[in-house]
Amino acid sequence: MFNSETLFILGAGASAPYGYPLGKTLIQNIIDDMEDSIFIPKYSSKKSPPFWNKSDITHNTLYDFNECNDVFNQAMPYVDGVEQHHIRQQNEDGVFYIYFNQDDNLHRFHKAFFLTKIKNINIFNKLKRALEVFDPISIDAFLRDNPSYAKAGKIMILYSLLKREDRDKFNLNQSPDNWYSLLLNDLVSECADNPEKLSSNKVKFITFNYDVGLDFYLQTRIREIEIFLKTSEQSVSTADKFLEELEIKHVYGQLYLPADPSRYGLYFDSKDGNTAKRRANSDYSDPAAPSLNLIQNFKRFIYSFAQFNNIKTMYDERNNPVERDEMISSYRSSIQWANEIIFIGFGFDRDNLNLLGIPDNLWDFNQIFPGKTIRYLNYKGDMKSLAQEFEKLQSECKDLLDVNTHKYGNKRVNVIQSNANSICSAYQNDFKKFLFR
Repeated sequence: MFNSETLFILGAGASAPYGYPLGKTLIQNIIDDMEDSIFIPKYSSKKSPPFWNKSDITHNTLYDFNECNDVFNQAMPYVDGVEQHHIRQQNEDGVFYIYFNQDDNLHRFHKAFFLTKIKNINIFNKLKRALEVFDPISIDAFLRDNPSYAKAGKIMILYSLLKREDRDKFNLNQSPDNWYSLLLNDLVSECADNPEKLSSNKVKFITFNYDVGLDFYLQTRIREIEIFLKTSEQSVSTADKFLEELEIKHVYGQLYLPADPSRYGLYFDSKDGNTAKRRANSDYSDPAAPSLNLIQNFKRFIYSFAQFNNIKTMYDERNNPVERDEMISSYRSSIQWANEIIFIGFGFDRDNLNLLGIPDNLWDFNQIFPGKTIRYLNYKGDMKSLAQEFEKLQSECKDLLDVNTHKYGNKRVNVIQSNANSICSAYQNDFKKFLFR
C-alpha cells in the first residue's frame, strides 16, 4: 500500500511500454496516418473539378474540410453502428452511400460519400507539409507555436493515438516493461485481510499524456479482484469506492471524457482486421464491400473530429490565464500534499514545470519541497545535465537549510535518481520502500 502521501508525475515515457509513441515518433505516426483513406461527404461546389470523383486525383484536388462539418456532426452519434452492409457503392463514379441507423433502429438516413486520403483534405495537407518542413521535437511544441494548425493537429493526435489503443498490451508477456502491474500490486498489497484498506492508499497521479491507459488498467483490473467486489452489506463495491476517489489529472486533456473503460481499444487498428471483425456482422460477406479496416478508419476519424476539443495544447493554456492559474494552483497543492514525488518518463521541460507550479529559483523551490523525497527515472543515465542539476539543487538546499534551521528545521530535499534501463527496474529497485513505511 501507499501509506505515505505519494504523487506520480508521468510523461510520455510512462505510456511508451503500452504502444504509445514518444515525441518524434508521434509526429511520424501522424504524417504516416494521413495516408489512410476515409469517407468524405460529397458536396456541391462551383469549383472545377467537381470535388467528388476520380478526376480529383489527376488534378491534385484538395477538399475543403469546412464543407464536411455538417454531415460529420449529423453522422457522429450513429457512426459506431456502421457495418459493411450499410455501405453501398452507387456506381463507378466513386460515390458511396452510407446508411446510418438512428437510435430507435427503425429509422435510418443515408448520405453520399467518396473515398480519399486524409492528406487530400486541405487543413491536413497543410499540417502534413508543415510537420515535414519544421521537423519539430514534438506535436505539442509545434501546436504551441503554430496555433492555426490546432484543429487539424488535435484531430490527428486523437486519430493516431486511438489507432494504437490496444487492450492486449496490458496482458502477460505483451509488454516487456509492464510497470502498471507493479503499481497494482502495491495498491492492493495489504488488503487481503481487510479489503476496505484499499481506500486508505495515499496516492495521486498527474499525467501529461493524452492516453487513458492508466485509467483503463486500474479500472478494469481492480474491479475484477474478488475481494473488492460488492457484498450484500455494501451499497457500493470497495473497488468502485476507491476508483471514484482516485485522482488522476490529465494536464493537457485526454482522448475521451470520462475515461470510460468500455471505449478503450474501440478504434484500434488491427492489421488482420480482428478488432473490426468483432464489431461487424460476421454473417455478412460481399467482395465489393469496403474493407473492415477502412470502416474502422472512418469511425476513428469521425470520433476524432467530434472530440478534438478534449485535447489542450500549451497555446490553449497560455491564452486562458484564469484556467491556467487554477490548474497551477491545483497541481501545486498536490505537490505540497505529497511526501514522495515520483517522476516517470518525464522530460522536465520548463513549460511543463511551470504548469506544475515548480519554480525556477532555489529559494522558492525549497519552500515547496522541504522534507520531501523526489525520485526520478533518468533512463540509462542519459540526462547527465539533469542529474548534475539535481545534485547541485540538493547541495544548495542543504546549505540554505543550514543557515535557516529556525525556519525549516531539518527538512532537507532528498533526491533519488534511477539510471535503470526500464521502468520496472526503476520501480522495483529504486522507487520502493522495503523496510520502513
